[in-house]
Amino acid sequence: MISSDAEPSHAFSDMLELTRNLEWKRAVELKAPTYTGCRIIDMKVLPSLNILVADKRYKTLMVFDVQTDHLLSYIRLPDKPLRLCLLPGDRAAVLLHQLSIVQILDVKSDQLKLQDRVNVEGRCCGLAYINSKFVVGLKDPQCVALINIAGMKLKSVSKDNKGKQCFLCPHYICVETEQDAPSIYVSDSVTDKITRLSEELEVLQTFAPPWDYGPFFQASSGREQLLVVEKANTVLWVLQPCKELEDAFMGILDERPYYTGHVAF
Repeated sequence: MISSDAEPSHAFSDMLELTRNLEWKRAVELKAPTYTGCRIIDMKVLPSLNILVADKRYKTLMVFDVQTDHLLSYIRLPDKPLRLCLLPGDRAAVLLHQLSIVQILDVKSDQLKLQDRVNVEGRCCGLAYINSKFVVGLKDPQCVALINIAGMKLKSVSKDNKGKQCFLCPHYICVETEQDAPSIYVSDSVTDKITRLSEELEVLQTFAPPWDYGPFFQASSGREQLLVVEKANTVLWVLQPCKELEDAFMGILDERPYYTGHVAF
C-alpha cells in the first residue's frame, strides 16, 4: 500500500504498520493535501515514533504523526532523495544520489533543519549508518564502501571470498545490531542477491532469496531477521539468514509496495 510509480488514488499514500511480532497492525494514511502523485522512496521511524518520509517526485522530506496521520513538518531538497538513515543525537541523513551528497539533518522535536553535507566519490545508490561511519552503495565503482563523517573512504568491498564480483547496484542496505557482532545486509537490484557483511566489510554470506525473482528491498526487523519484499510481486517474507535461510511467508499486500522501514520497538 506504499506508493509505486503509479499515481495514487488518494491524497498521498498509505503505510502499513506491523507489530513487534510481525503481525499486521493497521494502515496509516499519510495526509499531505498540497501534494498529489507523490513517490515515497524511503522512510524511517524517528525517536518520537513518528515517521520521516522521503518523496522523490517533489524532492521533499516530510515528518508525519502516525497517530493522527498529519504532516508535522517538511523541507525541500536540492536534489531527489534516494535513501535515508538515522544518526545519533536527533539527526538523520539523506542520500542525494545525483549530486553524490549525503545531507545531514537535525530532526529534533520532529522539525527538519539542514546541517552539514558529506561529499561522496562515485555514483551512490545506497546508504546506512554504523558506529560513526556511513555505509554507501556505489554503482560506479561497483562496490560497498565505509566512509567517515567527513566523506573520506575508509574501506570498500566489491568481490566475495572467491574473487567473484558480488555488487553491481547495491541499492538497499540495512544494519542489524541485535547480535553480538553487527551485520550489514546489502540487497543488489541487479544480481538479485542479498549479501551479509561484517562491520569491517568482510563478506560473511551471499544468498538468493527463496523465490523466482530477487529482493526489491529489505529491512531489519530485529532478532536476526530480515523483512523482505519480492521485486515483482506484492509478497512479504521474513528471512533468518543466520539460520540456514529459514523463511516464513508474511502476507500479500493489496498493491505493490515501494519500501519497508525498520521500526524500533
